[in-house]
Amino acid sequence: MRISLAIFIILLGISLLTYRNGLRGEFMHEDIAYLLSSSFRVPVNAMNDAFLPRADDNFYRPLTRIYDSWTYQRFGENMLPHRLINIICLTLTGVLVFLLVKNITSHTGTSLLASILFCVHPINSTPVLYVAMPVMPYATLFLLSMLCYTDFFERRQRWDLLLLSGLCFALSFLVHEIILCLPVYVFLYAWQLRGSGWRTAVLHTIPYLNQAHRWNPDSSAVHHNAAMSYFALGNAHRAEELLLRAQKFDPESTTVRDSLKKVRRYLESYE
Repeated sequence: MRISLAIFIILLGISLLTYRNGLRGEFMHEDIAYLLSSSFRVPVNAMNDAFLPRADDNFYRPLTRIYDSWTYQRFGENMLPHRLINIICLTLTGVLVFLLVKNITSHTGTSLLASILFCVHPINSTPVLYVAMPVMPYATLFLLSMLCYTDFFERRQRWDLLLLSGLCFALSFLVHEIILCLPVYVFLYAWQLRGSGWRTAVLHTIPYLNQAHRWNPDSSAVHHNAAMSYFALGNAHRAEELLLRAQKFDPESTTVRDSLKKVRRYLESYE
């Protein structure tokens, strides 16, 4: 814990020095359109809508949408806090890089050098200086999932670490779809770096592939869960609308059909 805190302080200082000239700069050219977009101005309390697929959005990233909303509601168009938060996220991701490399190499110096190079690499000027590209949250979840997986080997194969890795993997889908490439890293780590044999590596990769295969934001379950949340809050009309959408995705679902009957009975009783 002390080592991680020391690494965080070192990386934070290096990152602030590296990106200090951009802290108070103007918005980047894509930020203006992003700040004015409807998805950025979603109220923080609209949690149910944030988790629904949107017709005007090509990507399903509800946690990113909530993060955008929170930062905009707190800081508006003041550039400094947006970029400071990006630098803190970059630093936390750098700490995870340090821990991950240390798990693989067991060498503190190499791990520190890798984390420093990560933080100062020119490619990271984009997620730091752009409000429109807050990529560090999904990078953090990606690395955290991989870190838990490598810890599984280093800590006498504690299965709770595998469960935590799977949870981080699942949450990452709500931030960015790039997490789909994680099973490749899991396979290569188990096969090449741990020497587990390709059969064992495949077995370790299957749960991640299964989660990736099941991932479908445009699903009946997503709309059904949101509908029942609205129904519990007393908004039966919104619940009925969402259940009708859910029925389009899965017309044969008895769960959706029963929920729709329940909501309509409720509405009829108050008409």
